Amino acid sequence: MSPVTESVHKTVQQHRSTVVLISKILATGVLGALVISPIWGMAIAVLWAILHRHPQFIRSIGFSLVTLALLYLLIQQKRYGFAAGFDWPSHFRRAHRPAMGGLVLIFLGSWARSEEPSGEHMRNHASV
Repeated sequence: MSPVTESVHKTVQQHRSTVVLISKILATGVLGALVISPIWGMAIAVLWAILHRHPQFIRSIGFSLVTLALLYLLIQQKRYGFAAGFDWPSHFRRAHRPAMGGLVLIFLGSWARSEEPSGEHMRNHASV
């Protein structure tokens, strides 16, 4: 391959990966906006743009949000004496968005993990 065609091929590959990354960022923002709210969609898109190469951090943040939402529910149920049940979104709306945001981040982190080339997660010994 000539140096000119090699340079053009490399440029095309760089543009293609940039377009794919931007498309994924927009898709995550739209997913977050549809499932939760527009502000949470923007926050998830920004988080994805920053951490898209580290899906384990994205999943960890998701699990943390779900855990915080559940702890909030437990504390509020104990504090106000509500019976445990599945009607918590109607009583404790503050926990709804962090829990849904956490679930979206867990999904995105798992999706990013499945897109890794085979064997890449085996080289990173710190991943779970």
